[in-house]
Amino acid sequence: MLNLRKRELASVEFRRSLPEYLADGKPCYIRFSARAAGGVNPEYMAGLERNVASARVMDRRVSKIEDDEEHVKAQREANRESARQRLGLLYDACVISWETNILDGDAPMECTRETFLALAEVRGVPEIAAAIQAFEAECFDAGALAADDDKELVKN
Repeated sequence: MLNLRKRELASVEFRRSLPEYLADGKPCYIRFSARAAGGVNPEYMAGLERNVASARVMDRRVSKIEDDEEHVKAQREANRESARQRLGLLYDACVISWETNILDGDAPMECTRETFLALAEVRGVPEIAAAIQAFEAECFDAGALAADDDKELVKN
């Protein structure tokens, strides 16, 4: 087994303002410090392979369901699970730390993996979903820039 040095991954600093009502009328935000996603991140790529295999298994199971209503329900749940896995991978392979002042009831929200995934599934606050999608895109953009830099280095 080779023991190669790991590349220094591009870092992502992401901050997005959210509606003030989520922080009891105070300026609300969510902030992430993360690593680049995509092909430059070996941990991300390994997890992606696992997620693709899992999605194929779920699709195969759903395809065997003959009842139309059950098939649609199972497909919807498989899609949700696939999205959860994708965001879980983003968290595990990229997120270094995150913070927010969103209130969970009357208390500050704990910034854990579980609350990150729960926020991604919140309905009725499209600004949260948009922020998480923009964060994910920024991680991929950082990975693409790093890959482009590698291509330029190889050309020279």
